[in-house]
Amino acid sequence: MLSKKEIIFARLTILLTVGLIFLFQADYVQAQEQKTKKPIQVMVLGTFHFTGVPDFYPIKAPERQEEIEAVVDKLKQFNPSKVALEYQRKHHAKLDSMYEEYLEGIHELTVNERQQLGFRTAKQLNH
Repeated sequence: MLSKKEIIFARLTILLTVGLIFLFQADYVQAQEQKTKKPIQVMVLGTFHFTGVPDFYPIKAPERQEEIEAVVDKLKQFNPSKVALEYQRKHHAKLDSMYEEYLEGIHELTVNERQQLGFRTAKQLNH
């Protein structure tokens, strides 16, 4: 017959062994999930400032709008889950409110490339 200490030791050994099995199994499952995940793709788009180019001042011209829409269509093919725009931190609230007004049909897009490309792409992707 086993003593009380031996029984406690045996139970602790079993609990520790079972715990380690679960721990290693969880690590193994997590490692397998990491192997099957696709790497995240990031697109960084740089553009010139539309306001600095005289050709972009007739922004409402049909041919200019077609060119912009063609670029937006190409950006949509990448299917981004986020559209981030470079803007000074102190003006983020202003940018957000302009975008919300654009979604509501209140704000008309300016010559600004953030609005022409960024706002349009985000809206068409329902962001």
